[in-house]
Amino acid sequence: SQTGWLERELQSAAGDRRVRHVFVVMHHGPFATGPHGGNPGVRAAWAPLFAAYGVDTVFSGHDHLYERLEHEGVRYVVSGGGGGPLYPRQEDPNWEDARASVYTESVHHFVRVQVAGAGVDMAAVRADGSLIETVRWQVAERRVRPRLLASSTARSPGAARRGTMWIALVSAAVCAGLATLWIGLRRRASLAGRKGS
Repeated sequence: SQTGWLERELQSAAGDRRVRHVFVVMHHGPFATGPHGGNPGVRAAWAPLFAAYGVDTVFSGHDHLYERLEHEGVRYVVSGGGGGPLYPRQEDPNWEDARASVYTESVHHFVRVQVAGAGVDMAAVRADGSLIETVRWQVAERRVRPRLLASSTARSPGAARRGTMWIALVSAAVCAGLATLWIGLRRRASLAGRKGS
């Protein structure tokens, strides 16, 4: 199952002393206050794993806005402002989503993450280059709680291949989105330059 695969990957990272930071990327995240809201199934199955294995940040999209949320020591970032129509925040979001929400802005943007040793510097930047917010943190040591699920089953070669394929597909989707955002920002800058001259 995806949950079993996820826990095995998080266990592997927790057992590797070279790994200081763990970031998770998905499309429909567990928490959000946009019109789609958080995914209750993902929230129930995966949010406890993210907290237990000391995940730094979970990045998602789905709702076309910027939002930063926090739940049980884990940061959640919704970054869906890459160029499509923007979505407003729900007037009456689910209470779990609302409680986790720290900051929301319906704006075209991108998120930049810089890692230097134990330090992480995350900046959310509007399409016009202005800063939405910055968040900085240090990880002295990975916060790993005891394993939650009894999923210590050895990986089969097929499961490992499926996991690798899934990572490749997610990476390709993220890269395509970033490339689209970059092209859009370059076009806007070029048009702004032409208007100014």
